[in-house]
Amino acid sequence: MCRERIKRWIMPGMLAILLMLSSILGCGLFQSGPLEVGDRPPDFGLPTIDGQTVELSELRGQPVLVNFWATWCGPCVMEMPYLQAAFEEEGAEVKFIAINLGEDVGKVRQFIQDRSLSFTIALDTKKTGEAYNIRYIPTTFLIDEQGVIRHIKIGAFRNKNEVITLLDSL
Repeated sequence: MCRERIKRWIMPGMLAILLMLSSILGCGLFQSGPLEVGDRPPDFGLPTIDGQTVELSELRGQPVLVNFWATWCGPCVMEMPYLQAAFEEEGAEVKFIAINLGEDVGKVRQFIQDRSLSFTIALDTKKTGEAYNIRYIPTTFLIDEQGVIRHIKIGAFRNKNEVITLLDSL
């Protein structure tokens, strides 16, 4: 009888402890809360797929489109041709950076080659996705020349014109 009571309380007790720990740890990870339009995004310096480094702070003075994505994400894969087409049209005026969230470099490189992507692809080796409070992918930030977030899009672009319209809003 006593063992049955103990067994009944072990699972709920363990669950309560796990919830408390995740709550405590979660608060420490994102103390500043989610980013909003009008905020200055966290700076980053990330390796690119071609062996260079891209730093957001060095791009001040020109608009930047920052896209968080992964190769296993269906909507991310779907929007890549639209980002490429928009880059080909607007890439002289806007810097495009697609930050892959923690995947194998070889897999990302193959993905890029298969789709002939020519904009900057960075690898999130420094938990930049956490700093940007990324919860869903794809998520895209449009940052103006002064380094201020002007638009946040959660979800995939449906076509090239949607990307161009967003860029034209600057």
